[in-house]
Amino acid sequence: LVHLRGDEGDEASRLTLMLPEPKAKLWPYQEEAVRFLGNRERDSAGVGCRGLLLCDEMGLGKTLETLTYVYRDLQRRQRETGRRFNGVSLIVIPGVLLETWTREIEVSFPANSIHYMTMMGDKAPVPDISQVVHCTDIIFTTY
Repeated sequence: LVHLRGDEGDEASRLTLMLPEPKAKLWPYQEEAVRFLGNRERDSAGVGCRGLLLCDEMGLGKTLETLTYVYRDLQRRQRETGRRFNGVSLIVIPGVLLETWTREIEVSFPANSIHYMTMMGDKAPVPDISQVVHCTDIIFTTY
């Protein structure tokens, strides 16, 4: 998970409506994982190295935990800046899991609350990041 920040002066990223609460409810251990991600992100902010890895057993909800962290970070940044789009998160996953991640967004979060795009394969067009950060919350890609 890597955050890419956009131009702070872009008017297209402003939105006065606040993001609604997610539909999904987390178990206590999942809440702890989301707090862990937030703490690591804050701790790394001043060292010039940003990015997170979340490793856990299969089936414990890493997808939901990560998306919840990204969503809460979107809410926080929106409260602090008054901007709806204020950076994009890059999530690198195996190609076979792409549908799992996008379905989790549709099931666990309000409609149109997380804007995402996918970049898969060696023929995938590479977007102009300076434009993407103003209309996208997450970019999914594969390794």
